[in-house]
Amino acid sequence: MASCKSCREIFPPQELVEGFCAECNTPRKRKEYEERIEEEKNQRLQNAQKKNRVLLINDEEKVVGAPTGFSWSTLFLGPVVPLLRGDLEHAFFFLIVPLALVTVVPFLIYEAVRTTAPQLGSLLAFVPLVLLTLIFLYQIRNALTYNKSYIKKLLDNGYRPADEEAARIVAELERE
Repeated sequence: MASCKSCREIFPPQELVEGFCAECNTPRKRKEYEERIEEEKNQRLQNAQKKNRVLLINDEEKVVGAPTGFSWSTLFLGPVVPLLRGDLEHAFFFLIVPLALVTVVPFLIYEAVRTTAPQLGSLLAFVPLVLLTLIFLYQIRNALTYNKSYIKKLLDNGYRPADEEAARIVAELERE
C-alpha cells in the first residue's frame, strides 16, 4: 500500500508487524507507530488551540476543528460559510432574511408613504440606505453568533470535545 520512504511514512496498523520494514529493512514496532500517532494528535490539538478552534470528535473518530469567537468570514461572505461547512439550515436563513428585506421592506415603505403622506415621496430615496444598514446589522449579528451555534449543532450531532481544553471551551459556550 504505502511505501516507507526510509521509514518516514507511517504504515497503517494492519500492515505493521513486529520486526523489520519490508521496504528498507529498518526495525519497526507497533509501539513506535502508536507513539507517533499520539504525537501527531497532540500536534493537531496544539495547532487548533493556536487558531482559536475547538476540536470535536465523533464516534467514528472524525475530528472537526470548529472556530470560536467572532466570524469574520461570515460577516463578509454570509451564507457561503455555512454552505462550505455543510450547514444548510444556517445557510438558508443567512440567505432568506436579506432577500426578504430587499423584496418586502421596500414595498411596505412605498405603500406606507403612498397611502399616508404622498408629499414625503422624496424620502423613498433613503430606502436603499435603510436596507443596506439592516442587512449589515443582520450580518454582524450572524458573525457574532454563528460559530457558537455551529459548535452546538456539532455537539447535538454526536460530536464531543477531543481534549480538556476543548471541553473547557464548550463548557464556557454553554454557560453564555
